[in-house]
Amino acid sequence: MRPLIRILIAGMVFISILLFTGWQLASLAVDAGLMVSLLDKHAQAGLDSRHDEMAVMTTDYLSGKTDVFQLEISGDGENVPAFQEKEIAHMADVKHLVGLGQSMRWVLLGCLALAGLLYFFNRKGKGIIRTRDVELGASYGVFLFYALLLSVVLWGILDFTSLFTVFHHVLFTNDLWLLNPQTDRLIQLMPEPFFMEYATRLATRNVMFYLGILLAAFYFVFGKTKETT
Repeated sequence: MRPLIRILIAGMVFISILLFTGWQLASLAVDAGLMVSLLDKHAQAGLDSRHDEMAVMTTDYLSGKTDVFQLEISGDGENVPAFQEKEIAHMADVKHLVGLGQSMRWVLLGCLALAGLLYFFNRKGKGIIRTRDVELGASYGVFLFYALLLSVVLWGILDFTSLFTVFHHVLFTNDLWLLNPQTDRLIQLMPEPFFMEYATRLATRNVMFYLGILLAAFYFVFGKTKETT
């Protein structure tokens, strides 16, 4: 019974960390200041003077503040749309993913509330679930997350393009994300280095959380005096 309890707790913790990560990824996507910074650094579309406008338009669209993803630019003596229908359709898919990521915070809160209820009833039930099982189960969940994370990081270092491709195959059910860097302005504005730094910003912005749970897991497994099992 006790191994099963530890497995269940590990699964809950692992899912909770994934939910937190998804929520943070979505939060970064609607950060206009970050979007400007990334566009200034990585965009290759020659719209330097429009990056502020582009960032606000994009983050407002992804957050649901506006239903229009489009920018008018000068071309052949008149203003023309910056993005083609395929690019707009792809961004609609991205908006859906961002909305899903934002909703993960509520699922995460639900998981935390469930954990609180289990703790309350466990106390009332005179410790049916032992503290050591919680510590070890939670630690195993953290280690499982880091095993997945390190695998993804190593893959990205060795071949980011293939990781990027698989990522899109998993998240999207169509091929609208297959944009041409020669003709599609969206991929010119957001090339691969854009997303590489985006992932790095996720880690740096939440470094205390990720480092904290890892150190806590090592402490509970290797540093704390173990109770009799």
